[in-house]
Amino acid sequence: MTIRKNLNKNSGFTLIELLVVIAIIALLSTIVLSSMNDARNKAKNSAKNQMVQQYLNALELYRNAEGTYPSPSNPLFPTVCLGDYDSDNCLVWYSTDTVFVNEIKKYIPNAPADKNPVIAINTTNYSGATYQCPNNNCNDFIIIWYLLGENQKCLAQLYGNSSSGTTKCTYNSKTILRN
Repeated sequence: MTIRKNLNKNSGFTLIELLVVIAIIALLSTIVLSSMNDARNKAKNSAKNQMVQQYLNALELYRNAEGTYPSPSNPLFPTVCLGDYDSDNCLVWYSTDTVFVNEIKKYIPNAPADKNPVIAINTTNYSGATYQCPNNNCNDFIIIWYLLGENQKCLAQLYGNSSSGTTKCTYNSKTILRN
């Protein structure tokens, strides 16, 4: 009878052993989730760069056909929100421009601007790309977009200016600038 009582006392795990196993599982899950988040951000940045590259191609096709780059239809809002495939937020006070979007849609049929972009006011979630024509005749243009994380690669080995967890990318049709 005494042998059975000793076996029953030693047959389970102690509380310390269970807590150690739970702590190890929690640590491993944290590592896996953080690496998945990094991969998700890299995928979003890659998609954003591809979107901007599609806009660049469409703008060059437009210039070849029309002789100049498209101008925003409203002179009060010289910067146009091109939108984004994900959340469609742009910088403060930039407008959507349906005339401009319709001109670009001829050259990029599935443009993310099909979704009416939301203007982000007082936020750090700048995800949409913006287009601006710095002069009246639109012989050149500037596109600005933001990537998740600091020191990210924008286009063609260009690294943008990083601050507060994002990378600001600027493309100028005359030269590639680092802002």
